[in-house]
Parts: sequence; C-alpha cells; structure tokens
Amino acid sequence: MTEDDTDILVWSERLADPLRRVAAGTRSNDQVDRGNIIEEIESVGKEKHHAVGSLLLRALLHMPKAEIWTVSRDVAH
Repeated sequence: MTEDDTDILVWSERLADPLRRVAAGTRSNDQVDRGNIIEEIESVGKEKHHAVGSLLLRALLHMPKAEIWTVSRDVAH
C-alpha cells in the first residue's frame, strides 16, 4: 500500500500540479492517474452522501427527545 492509498491529502497535492497543466492545455497526460482520480471522486461523493444520511438520521432521532425534554422538565418529580 502506497502513501497515496492512505493519505488523500498527499495524493491530491501530488496530482494538483499536473491537473492544472492539463486544464491549461499543457500536455502532461503521463503524470495524471485518471483511473485513480475517477475512483477517488466517486469514493468522496459516496462518503459525503453517507455522512449526510447519517447526520440526518441522528437529527431525526434527537428531535422527539428534544421535544419530550422541554415538556418533562416542567413536570413535578
């Protein structure tokens, strides 16, 4: 396993310069790992989608608790 496989920041910094050159029209295709870029973009998208779903579920689970708490704190115990 390479450092690129474990550290997305290192991977993204390593590929940023060649990608900028490609975007500017300079030929540097030999330095761009397109397959890995595609995989990583898909992975980040899926990760973000999962994170949003997880946070939404957590919020929905806590909403009834918050509602009950405001009512129950005024009840004599």
